[in-house]
Amino acid sequence: MRLAIWSQSFGYPLSIPGPLVVGALCQHNGGWQVPLLAIMVLTLAQVGPGLAALTAAQ
Repeated sequence: MRLAIWSQSFGYPLSIPGPLVVGALCQHNGGWQVPLLAIMVLTLAQVGPGLAALTAAQ
């Protein structure tokens, strides 16, 4: 329950600028390669903490 409260309280506000940043990266670099690479790096960076939170919640 705490994990859900934390993720909704902090996760959603942190995700608000995401589309704007991806759009700016796409426009600045003239393509989707850099924005998609940034998304992949950020996703991989979240795997470790996500798994740690999952095992701590169980």
